[in-house]
Amino acid sequence: MCMKIYSGITISLAILLFVCICTGNADDNPNPKGVSQANVNLSKIVPSFIENQGQINNETVRFYLTVPGKTIFLTNNGIVLDFYQNISTDDENSPRKSDKRKPDLSPEINKNEPEKTQREGMVIKKEFIGAGNAVIKGLEKMEGKVNYFIGGDKSKWKTGLPTYQQVLYEGIYNNINLRYISSPGKLKYQFEIGQSGNPNEIKVQVTGCDDLVIDKDSNLIMKTSKGDIVDQKPYTYQLIDNKTVEIDSHFIITDKFNYSFFVGNYNTEYPLIIDPAFLYESGF
Repeated sequence: MCMKIYSGITISLAILLFVCICTGNADDNPNPKGVSQANVNLSKIVPSFIENQGQINNETVRFYLTVPGKTIFLTNNGIVLDFYQNISTDDENSPRKSDKRKPDLSPEINKNEPEKTQREGMVIKKEFIGAGNAVIKGLEKMEGKVNYFIGGDKSKWKTGLPTYQQVLYEGIYNNINLRYISSPGKLKYQFEIGQSGNPNEIKVQVTGCDDLVIDKDSNLIMKTSKGDIVDQKPYTYQLIDNKTVEIDSHFIITDKFNYSFFVGNYNTEYPLIIDPAFLYESGF
């Protein structure tokens, strides 16, 4: 199941790479200079989605967000979860010396590490099987702006890129939308099924993990040698007469690396929401 998929998605780093997120004064920065990323409390951060306007050299990447040790790419028909950490190559006992990580599946942004440091990690790719040509757009614009000054060619610099809290895939399946919502500690993704939509059409293929299992709490676990990646049990509901009606649902594994959703009886006259979540702190 492991193959080189996204090696062509890169940003060239010629002379200078500088990324500036303008969100307020230094006291508002969740990771001020000099503070290790490992000490950042992910449960208090609301990461933002950044639209790809050419700073990532592949048009299939539409939006992405970063949290310490992770970059998440939203593509035309899926999502790529890139988990990484820097390992010192000076240490003879470094796990990098013997690590046999899977081939890199990630859209590479910046692997220009210091000379005595190498990056190791894992990458999970999810692809929506049979998905249509969704209209993809950012929603809930946030205050932050992002600037990329890449290399010495000013024509390639990107300034004032907007950031968003949500990304909507409108029409990913027939009468089904997919919405990603960034929230503290987790990335929520919900399928919004219209009156004539069929939740049985939703099928997801996972690449990059060693195994795909469902635990005793009905969470979807993508098992890897670096740790487990967790999608929380979906919360499925309808809003009927201003009341929330919960619908029975859970993940089902349809093939070794494919999954979909079981959904119990519901009122097809009203929209249906299937709402699982990916935990940022799963993995390493």
